[in-house]
Amino acid sequence: MRDPWDGSLNNTILLVKGLDKPVSGEDLSELFSQYGKVTESWVREGRDEETGEFYRVGFVELEDWEQASHAYHALRRKRWRGMRLKVSYAQPHL
Repeated sequence: MRDPWDGSLNNTILLVKGLDKPVSGEDLSELFSQYGKVTESWVREGRDEETGEFYRVGFVELEDWEQASHAYHALRRKRWRGMRLKVSYAQPHL
């Protein structure tokens, strides 16, 4: 699994927030593959160091920018499995 904050991201990787229920990288891959070829997907869970709140975010890498853009526009506010997804382009953590 790639570290999503390693500074090598480009705009083919989408960040998925709003994952209030357990999901796997495979679940995200299945959802996003409707919009392009998924090359990698994973979920990261943890606790915010400042607030102590639990978080779960997903990352989905698509083969090229056009596919990532298509998935972004189709899923950015979609309701899926009872969750309201918040999809954006992943950015390096500065």
